[in-house]
Amino acid sequence: MSKFLSKYGTVDKVEYLGNPNSLKTLKKGDLIFGAEGFEKGRSIVIIEEQDRVITNIHGITLQQEEHNVNKAIFVKCCLDYLRSKGLIDLYAVGGNGGSLAQKYWDIIPFPNFPEPKQKEIALLYHNPESIYQTETFTLDNFLEQDNAFNETAGIYELDKTAKQLKEILNTAIDDIANDKDVEICF
Repeated sequence: MSKFLSKYGTVDKVEYLGNPNSLKTLKKGDLIFGAEGFEKGRSIVIIEEQDRVITNIHGITLQQEEHNVNKAIFVKCCLDYLRSKGLIDLYAVGGNGGSLAQKYWDIIPFPNFPEPKQKEIALLYHNPESIYQTETFTLDNFLEQDNAFNETAGIYELDKTAKQLKEILNTAIDDIANDKDVEICF
């Protein structure tokens, strides 16, 4: 659901649904755009191929045959910019926050940047070269290594590692609360 997307293009909440039917799943490079309501304009790009990931009818799914992640991210960034300026709300029609159905997208001014500029912009959201090398992390070098990663990471990588670190912290807190030995492994 688009209501579970943050304004930064990350997932705030995950729900698991059961359904015996074969549903249309999301693929790498798909862009999901929340087109309805008062929080419309939030979006996310599927970066990694995953099994059995779906969205509901309230989000517009933009799919491309070539599954070009950079192209999807560039479109997402353009939409994010328009949302930050309040233009997505102005383009929407109808009550209760309105809707920005795809049939109205011809009025959205997408810039015609060359591909290298699109890739440069896309790196701010996702940098596939920025890899969190946890096997080299220790408590002594954590800050140095983490800061080096943060210099090149995109929003997607920062969100993913923040969630991993939160899980490590929660495990350590649980161990302390249960009077167990605390072992922090990255």
